[in-house]
Amino acid sequence: MLKSKSIKTTFIIIFLFAIGFVYFASHHFILSSYLLVEKNQNRNNIDTLISLIHQKMVNIGNIVDDYSKWDDSYEFINDSNKEYIYENFREGTTTLEDLDIDYIIYADLKNHILFSKYHNDSLLKNKKDFEQQILEKFQNSSTANTIIQYKNHYLYLVKSEIMLSDETGEANGYIFSGNIITNHNLHKRTKIFTHILLENRVQKGHKLDFSYDFLKDIKVKTTYNDTNLINNIHLYDHQNNYVFSLITENRREIVINGKNTINTFNLIIFILLFFTLYVIYRKQMRLDHHNKLLKDEITKNEQHTTQLMQQSRLAQAGEMMSMIAHQWRQPLAAISAIISNYELEQALDNQKPPHKYTKRMGDISSLVQHLAKTIDDFRSFYKPNRQQTRCTVKKSIIKALSLIEPSLKVESVTVTESYKSNTIINIYENELIQVFLNIFKNAQDNFNEKSIEDRMINIEVYDKKGQVTIKILDNGGGIPKDIITKIFDPYFSTKLDMNGTGLGLYMSKMIIQEHLKGSIKAINTKNGAGFIIRIPIENV
Repeated sequence: MLKSKSIKTTFIIIFLFAIGFVYFASHHFILSSYLLVEKNQNRNNIDTLISLIHQKMVNIGNIVDDYSKWDDSYEFINDSNKEYIYENFREGTTTLEDLDIDYIIYADLKNHILFSKYHNDSLLKNKKDFEQQILEKFQNSSTANTIIQYKNHYLYLVKSEIMLSDETGEANGYIFSGNIITNHNLHKRTKIFTHILLENRVQKGHKLDFSYDFLKDIKVKTTYNDTNLINNIHLYDHQNNYVFSLITENRREIVINGKNTINTFNLIIFILLFFTLYVIYRKQMRLDHHNKLLKDEITKNEQHTTQLMQQSRLAQAGEMMSMIAHQWRQPLAAISAIISNYELEQALDNQKPPHKYTKRMGDISSLVQHLAKTIDDFRSFYKPNRQQTRCTVKKSIIKALSLIEPSLKVESVTVTESYKSNTIINIYENELIQVFLNIFKNAQDNFNEKSIEDRMINIEVYDKKGQVTIKILDNGGGIPKDIITKIFDPYFSTKLDMNGTGLGLYMSKMIIQEHLKGSIKAINTKNGAGFIIRIPIENV
């Protein structure tokens, strides 16, 4: 289950990382291309707008140049051809409208206005003031080609000398002409910007490398938001005088369409990536499931093999014990017979041996009987018997202790027993004895390894909640916390020498859980370690 979650988490991380990478790459590299196209397109639009303004100045200049080179204009200044004005600019004519200019002014060399005509009501209303200002502003210039500000208006203005058509003689006057620049006029001439607004406000901007006859510098500050692009275009004449500003606004169609394209592309990539990773994930999960089944099967086989090996060892040990018992029986029987004959001879001869000899003979006889019983007990224990027997747990513990009683005495291990249960249950007695022997042997090994002095093993048996509970506690210092959950694993051993196989407690767990349908767990107490075994009373 944990591995399944780990695989799922790994694939989620890979998917999120891939999404982040694709999103970053598409917006960093692909979107940058759209931004560059937008930047170039915006520069071209600015160039187009300024070119239109410049072209308007060129057109006005051509008109003024034509009128200033007419002999009729020259004669009109000399007061010899007044019909010229009447023919071209009388009331009702559309000359200015046809020429697309808002005013035309004729003046002599002394800056006296001889004639003026207006197509714009605002200029016409301020005619006298307007004419006075432009005469004063350009009185020292014989020609001019620029943009001026008058009140709230910006105007194209062209000034040219009036001369004969063959350009002989001296100039005898001037012609002033031009247009009012309005937002409407700029929109009318170009559709490249959504909005165009004339301003008289300067902001810092970047200089553009445009070159025009009447403009020296053009500086632009461009700002962006999510949907619009705004330019602040500042124009300067050849005297480096600020002329005016144009604020243009366009919808960022290139970038918006680019983002939509990128998002569509990313969505397709994300869907394909999701399904690809999902297919891989499902295959990996199936592979993991099969691997788990295979691992479980291998574990079962290993456990079965371990049990067979253990049973084989027990059988071999049983055969060996039978051979040893067979070899020992005759010497033991002979010793016992000698003692019996000795006692019989003493009785027949009416001789009473010294007390100390009688006691020693009794001790020898007891030891011989104990040795014969011990061999029988070992032989019975190692006998491969899988038949259940009905007995108490107390009986099995006593048999186990009898098998290791000599080693317990040699190692000065004190065993205290408390039996509060005489319940008879169905058990595999030899296997349960083996469990107790494994626990006792581990306690002894721990005593020796840690050099414990007052060595104690406490055994307590009682009934509780339909189970026979066995507590076996020692004072050997306990089991380290980092391994207490591992001691029942197969082949896990803490013994420093090479005698530990790591199978004792594992086999004990298998016997209690699988064969007796009970439970076994290890605990730490204040002074040492303990094992709690619970066997159901109705365990068959």
